[in-house]
Amino acid sequence: MRPGPSGVDLVVRYVTRAGERFDLRNRMYQCLLDLLREPDTGNTPQPTE
Repeated sequence: MRPGPSGVDLVVRYVTRAGERFDLRNRMYQCLLDLLREPDTGNTPQPTE
């Protein structure tokens, strides 16, 4: 993780066979999108009245 212009940049390095590279990258991107789409887990404090 690195500080970035819009928050935090996540850098992932991986080793795979050349023939599997495209599929693996797509699976990783899909997992990342799924994580980003998950609803908030409640870590944000609720406003008090």
